[in-house]
Amino acid sequence: MSEPPEEFIEIPLVVDPARDGFRLDRFLSSRIARLSRTRVQTIVDNGQVRRADTGEVLLRASQRVRAGDALVIRRPAPREPEVVLDYREIYRDEALLVIDKPAGLPVHPSASYHRHTLTQVLRDRLGPGHGWDMAHRLDRETSGVMVFGRRAGSATALKKAFLGREVRKRYLALVHGLLEEHVRIDMSLGFSIGSKIRIKIGPVPVADGGLPAVTTVRPLRHGEFKFNKMPVTLVEALPETGRQHQIRVHLAEIGHAVVGDKLYGLPEEEF
Repeated sequence: MSEPPEEFIEIPLVVDPARDGFRLDRFLSSRIARLSRTRVQTIVDNGQVRRADTGEVLLRASQRVRAGDALVIRRPAPREPEVVLDYREIYRDEALLVIDKPAGLPVHPSASYHRHTLTQVLRDRLGPGHGWDMAHRLDRETSGVMVFGRRAGSATALKKAFLGREVRKRYLALVHGLLEEHVRIDMSLGFSIGSKIRIKIGPVPVADGGLPAVTTVRPLRHGEFKFNKMPVTLVEALPETGRQHQIRVHLAEIGHAVVGDKLYGLPEEEF
């Protein structure tokens, strides 16, 4: 029996003005930080980098790139974790699409997910030119409502509404411990100082580059795990701002990490 043909993914990259004149290898390293210089050299040597408009293959790592150049990296598709490749449509009219995103489904491609993403599911279901643009995001492991507008119209207004805090957002979370009173957490956030995990967010003073972040948390129910009797609390979280990982970080910092949160609920060594 013959093996199935190898699948590939294509990563589009456009040279921004700040990288005008960079060597090709330096540009690629700066845009995809997880790639070592050696790995970048191998990708170029293997003819995996080309111009998007002409298809010309770029084989010299020392070649200079210019602002506006549109490049494409073609690489074998990695094995991706299994996820629920679906969503439930809640509402749709000419200007608005509202869906229910399942937990575990990433919104955008990342180091581990390329095709197993909501953006790809939308393309598969609605067609590559569907014209819907998301107004906000949800973390991969978070389920909930997502709102989309038309790329050529309502999307801009929706994004401005989210950025301008005109949208009331409400989240439910199961957290460790007994939280008995509602609390308003006013803690600026940024990339975690001293952490070995590149994507981790933590408390960072505004003076050091942190962004203001405020979350109100209210306890709704108390309970305990069936087997170890550890206490848990169902909480309602109302974010006043929309920083990356905001609710998860704020809850962890007051000693009530979200149950099952591998990034903020465990020591870094275990992560």
